[in-house]
Amino acid sequence: MVFRTEDRDGLARTEAQERARDDLDRIAAEGKERAAMAAAKTHAARSRELARASRHERARVREAVLGGSRLFMGVVFGGVLLGAAPLMLLATMSDPAPWMVAAAIAWLVLGIGVAWGSRYVIGARAIAAQERKLMTLGFPVDGFFRVLGVDPSDGKLTLTIELRTSAPARDTLEGLAGVLDARLDAVEDRKVVFVSQEISTDGGDGPSHNREFHAWLARAIDAVLVPTHRGYPLARVRVDRR
Repeated sequence: MVFRTEDRDGLARTEAQERARDDLDRIAAEGKERAAMAAAKTHAARSRELARASRHERARVREAVLGGSRLFMGVVFGGVLLGAAPLMLLATMSDPAPWMVAAAIAWLVLGIGVAWGSRYVIGARAIAAQERKLMTLGFPVDGFFRVLGVDPSDGKLTLTIELRTSAPARDTLEGLAGVLDARLDAVEDRKVVFVSQEISTDGGDGPSHNREFHAWLARAIDAVLVPTHRGYPLARVRVDRR
C-alpha cells in the first residue's frame, strides 16, 4: 500500500495524539491519587482538630448534629418507653410485691441509661457521618464544625464562596439567597458572600443549642452549594459566625 504525504502526516498526527492522550490519562490518574491522598490527610486533620477541641466544644457540636438524627430520637423514645413500661404495669396492680417494685425501678434506670448513653454513641456516629459527607463534596468547607462549637447564642452565619470560574448572574444569586433565607452581601468576579437571617438557638424548655445553625448549613450545602458546584466549580467555601 502506498501512502500519500498527507496520509502519512495524518497517521503521524493520530499516533502522536494517542500517545498524548495516554500521557494525559496517566497524569490524570496520578492527579486522582494525589487528590485522594490529600483528601485523606484533610479528613485526618479535621478529625484531629475536632478531637483537640475542648469537651464543651465537642458537646456543642454533638448537640447540633443530633438535631437531625431520627435514630437518636427513636432510641430516646424507645429508652423512655422501655423504662416506663414496668411502672405503668405496676400502676395496674393493687398490691405489687417488693421485688417487682425493685425490678421496675431497675428497669427504669436501664431505660434512662439507654436514652442518655445514646446521646454520646449516636452523636459520635453523626459527627463522623457529617465529616464523611463534607469530604465527598469536591470543595472544602472551612469553619463548619468551628461555628457549631461556639457557645449557643442567637446570631448570623456568613457564607463566603470562592469560585474557580466567574460567578453566576446576579439574578441567579438573588434567587439562591432566597433559598438560603439570606441576603446577598457581596459579589465579585469569583467571590460571593451570603449573610443569613438571625438564627435562634432557643432550646425551648431545654438548654440552648446550635441545631438551627446546623440545619441552615445542611440546607446551604444540599440546596445551593452542591448544585452551584456542578455548573460553577467552587474552589473553597468559608463559614463564619457573627
